[in-house]
Amino acid sequence: MTQVLGIPEKIANFKENWPKAKSYYYEVFYQTPRWSGIFDSFPEGVVDMADYGLTEENKAAVDLVVEGNWVNGTIWWDQSCNLGLPWSGILIQGYINFGGKSAEMEIFDFVGGHKVTFMTGTFRVDDQILEMSDFPVETDLNGSRLFHNPDPATIEDWPSNYCSDFMFKGQVSDSLKQDYP
Repeated sequence: MTQVLGIPEKIANFKENWPKAKSYYYEVFYQTPRWSGIFDSFPEGVVDMADYGLTEENKAAVDLVVEGNWVNGTIWWDQSCNLGLPWSGILIQGYINFGGKSAEMEIFDFVGGHKVTFMTGTFRVDDQILEMSDFPVETDLNGSRLFHNPDPATIEDWPSNYCSDFMFKGQVSDSLKQDYP
């Protein structure tokens, strides 16, 4: 009988402890702390870039926010303006696979009020390095290696937030055109 009387207390404790338990679960099984933050190809003064084999040809940056195993953020790279959008930073989302080593990602934006998926690919995180693969070849993202930068450049340091040669005509670039809604 005394065990039955303790049930309401256990329910109350479960409600209080559930957010911490859920967060701990995602940290252990999806390694979420290693995915959160800014990854870029220029961690000057933080590491020896040559030792890590970081990307030099295709300058890139990724800003990721993780909730559970869901990843949201923004991606910039030298050729992002080729997509035909007015801004160089493009939305990115995906989910971290069980074990936390890789994430299936989608690069997208909203054009004319509709979500347009430009491409999909894979991010892999090993230690402090994020590596990209399975993106269309013409993007030059495959093989890009970015460092989880504790002292990242800010968005103001990116060469331009807007694409200089943009002429909005309600369409995306022909080079990456797909069947959009």
